[in-house]
Amino acid sequence: MYHIENAELLERMQYKISVNEFAKYIGLEFTSVEVGRVKAQLDLKKHHQQQNGYAHGGLLGTLCDIVAGYAAYSVIPTNRQVVTGEIKTSFFRAGKGPRLFAEGWVIKPGSRVVYCEAEVYQFNEKEEQKTVVKASTSMIVIGENF
Repeated sequence: MYHIENAELLERMQYKISVNEFAKYIGLEFTSVEVGRVKAQLDLKKHHQQQNGYAHGGLLGTLCDIVAGYAAYSVIPTNRQVVTGEIKTSFFRAGKGPRLFAEGWVIKPGSRVVYCEAEVYQFNEKEEQKTVVKASTSMIVIGENF
């Protein structure tokens, strides 16, 4: 799952993921973590759905936010943190089960802002990858004791 050679960064990413209680609560499973890119998946359950049985838009935005945030964490100094400064989501289709996949990556690292993109996708009955939502984010780099 972790593809990071820098031991200090590896330890930091493992720790940050292990203490994200909200990610655990929604059932997000990280499948790949490397410098500048994070992948995860989520089994779509009844409590993730809106009134028509599709993945709730808030859940989809959350998935984008989480994977983009961890991608940003992977490129900043280990004595810094990131928080979401801005996220723009564009929805392309309804999210349907049984599983959703999320991927976030760094577009432009910076000392104050890390620009990232993220995507949530699913596979249709023909095993074709279909984008559900795309997001662009600005992750604000803050001090360790923010």
